[in-house]
Amino acid sequence: MRRPLPLLASLLALAALAPAAQAARPLPDAVRGIVAKSPVGDAASVVVRDGDGDVIVGVRAEVPRLPASNQKLVTIATALDVLGPDARLATTLVAAAEPVDGVVSGDVWLVGGGDPTFSTSAFADAYWGIYAPTANRLAADLAAAGVTRVTGRINADASRFDDVPGAPGWKPEFIPAQSPPISALTVDRAASGPALRAARAVRRALVRAGVRIGPARIAPAPPPDPVELARVESAPVGILAELAGRDSDNFVAEMLLKAAAAEATGRGTTAAGVETERGVLAELGVPDRGLALVDGSGLSYDNRLTAAALSLLLARVDDDPALGPAMRSALATAGVNGTLAGRMVRGPAAGFVRAKTGSLNDASSLSGYAGECAFSVLVQRTWVDRAAAHALQDAIAQLLARRSAEC
Repeated sequence: MRRPLPLLASLLALAALAPAAQAARPLPDAVRGIVAKSPVGDAASVVVRDGDGDVIVGVRAEVPRLPASNQKLVTIATALDVLGPDARLATTLVAAAEPVDGVVSGDVWLVGGGDPTFSTSAFADAYWGIYAPTANRLAADLAAAGVTRVTGRINADASRFDDVPGAPGWKPEFIPAQSPPISALTVDRAASGPALRAARAVRRALVRAGVRIGPARIAPAPPPDPVELARVESAPVGILAELAGRDSDNFVAEMLLKAAAAEATGRGTTAAGVETERGVLAELGVPDRGLALVDGSGLSYDNRLTAAALSLLLARVDDDPALGPAMRSALATAGVNGTLAGRMVRGPAAGFVRAKTGSLNDASSLSGYAGECAFSVLVQRTWVDRAAAHALQDAIAQLLARRSAEC
């Protein structure tokens, strides 16, 4: 009989840890046993905390590692804390003065508030479904208010954010392969020129709605104290957090980071977003020593987090009655949805564990909740074996689901 390959043998050994045998060992020993038997165990950091945030077990807990999309957990916590789960991001049409007899004299401005879901109707139906406010709705509302003509142009205003389309540490191909350009004003996840494309989409919608208007262009910000003519709003930030977390949408995460930065500091930049994140971590009592926060999505190879910090962040957020439910809702459910739909489809973790996945060539991560247990498993190695990393993470999650009463 052929002998199994070394990696396959190791994975089989990991999977063969019998639930009865695991149950007979103290939980910390059972976790350490799983790590020791994994072919990537020497490259893993693991922390499990109880419902009070105290450490049950830690393996290389303070080693800074590339978090991949587990970086989004910091972004989501920051957006929920700064903006609030019920806040909405607005896209507005404004003018210098009120319409007179259905006519707006001069230009109008399309002002972006950082909504990643603003779309044309066809794109909204095909891509976002219920989430997206549309150019057609904005135009229809203006027409319904009795406006039939704008004597000037429609100006695109994306000034709430800076004009940097990506983040430090991103590979050039990440735009648009992993994320469209980040802009306070965008439409249909535009791959280039997002603000002007948005203004042109709204102009077309206005013409279809019977409103005469001049061409679209990029222009300076509106005059002081502009008059709002029409507005559409995103789904609540709590729902946007689900897109960023459960579905691991890089673009939504980056937009949320800059929106939180603009709200907290008045500067819609990635650097201000990182500054805001550090403030939220401090507020939650999560030490940031050894951490490198660089972007909102985890695409950057310059990010570094620790299993200790991520698990404590999850535990602290869970203690907050306003933020805890929204954070849990933002995570994928094992075997059910999002990036965990095809993992842990059976066993005690299925439908019970809620967690954020992360994957880059050199990193694999899983952090979340198994009942009251908050856990983080970070694996970093050059060209990490994804199957081995997933097996390690899933084995720990299954164990914690089985023994969640011990948290």
